[in-house]
This record gives sequence, C-alpha cells and structure tokens, in this order.
Amino acid sequence: MFHLSMQFRSPPTILSFLKWHTLVIELRTIVLCDMEQRNLRTVLRKNELYKVLQ
Repeated sequence: MFHLSMQFRSPPTILSFLKWHTLVIELRTIVLCDMEQRNLRTVLRKNELYKVLQ
C-alpha cells in the first residue's frame, strides 16, 4: 500500500521538476541573451571610442 502511494506521488513531482527545469533554462537563456547584448553594446562603444581617439 505504501509503495503504491509512492508511485502515485512520483509522477507529479517529476512533472513539476520538468516544468521548473524548463523555466530555469528559459531564464538562463534570457539572462545570457541580455548579457550578450550588453557585451555587444560595450564593444560597440569601445570601437566608437577608438575611432574618436584615432
């Protein structure tokens, strides 16, 4: 009986874990994209500075 209840309990936790995992991945990609954009902007700014200095 106990084993059965454990079996019934496990799928939802797996599902919730998968949902949470995909959420974390999405958040990570969003953060990474944002960081890349910022890096691009700083690189562009540095290039502009170099042009001005030259």
